[in-house]
Amino acid sequence: MKLLKTLTLTAALAAASTSTLAASQISASQAASIAAKHIGGQATDVDFERKRSGNYYEVEVKKTNGQEYDVRIDATTGKVLRAHADDDNAKRSHFKSDNAEKHAKADKQGKSAKAAISAEQAADIAAKHVGGRATDVEFERKRTGNFYDVEVKKADGTEYKVRVHAKTGKVLRAQLDD
Repeated sequence: MKLLKTLTLTAALAAASTSTLAASQISASQAASIAAKHIGGQATDVDFERKRSGNYYEVEVKKTNGQEYDVRIDATTGKVLRAHADDDNAKRSHFKSDNAEKHAKADKQGKSAKAAISAEQAADIAAKHVGGRATDVEFERKRTGNFYDVEVKKADGTEYKVRVHAKTGKVLRAQLDD
């Protein structure tokens, strides 16, 4: 009987700490919104990072001129910890193929297929679909179309991968993450 009470108390404490953690953190959608507002662009990628120094979101924001920025958002307070221009574009520019140069030119002219929904909206759609909190959002551009891959964590700790169509906002698939 004493063992059963101990196990019940341990389970209750674990559930309480999980819900406290979930309640104290801002969502991926909120982090994307904060970063987009800070830079003045659209969030295209959101990653949740756990470090000893604290939890944060790494958000990639793209301005209308094509310049990308990396913004670090505190996962508890929502404070912008760091923001800087992403210099990966400069490094990659030396290795562009002809096809990549055509896409870059089309992007500047506004002719490429763009997402109709933002990363924040995709995170909200996925979180509502699964009934959890979005922790990671990535924009994917494929031949078959554009979509967001969103990782969602439920209060019980189970994680799902949800694919959201970037133009329609329709959930294309949701599956347990292994």
